[in-house]
Amino acid sequence: MIEEWKPVPGYEGIYSVSNFGNVRRELSRTFAKAGSILKASLRNGYPFVQLCRDGVRTSTSIHRLVAEAFIGPCPTGKCVNHIDANRQNNRINNLEYVTQTENVEHAYALGLRDARGSGNGQALLTESDVRAIRDGCTRRGDQTALARRYGVSPSTIRDIVKGRTWQHVLTGPELTQGRQGRG
Repeated sequence: MIEEWKPVPGYEGIYSVSNFGNVRRELSRTFAKAGSILKASLRNGYPFVQLCRDGVRTSTSIHRLVAEAFIGPCPTGKCVNHIDANRQNNRINNLEYVTQTENVEHAYALGLRDARGSGNGQALLTESDVRAIRDGCTRRGDQTALARRYGVSPSTIRDIVKGRTWQHVLTGPELTQGRQGRG
């Protein structure tokens, strides 16, 4: 594939972006020559650049610049998806517009997001809470007190202690005993 350049929408004549995910300056400034590639910074794993027009600086993610220049404006309700899940691969053949739901489903399908434990939006406990519950529950009466403390039911505490739920959080003998059906 040959590197192709297109104007950055809204910054025509000032910046251009390539199908490889590079951004360059088109106008010379006192501190930078025309044709110089902008240095990207990372924010949440996504490369972004600072664009300046009429003295106003704007931070923009490179994947959005590439998609808007080569695919077109982002349709309402859509976002840019990295097909290979590599946030730093901003080549046009790795980008597509999808709905937010499709983007999240894609992340789960590739194993980037985990619906277990605190990764589940409905979780009332964290992995740290589960460890504390397992460490603090030695008698049946403890389950009721722990349930009140964490705002969950005693059966939730019992399932955690016996290892029926939150199995991905490995701790002490309580989990081992629970998996063997004891405790």
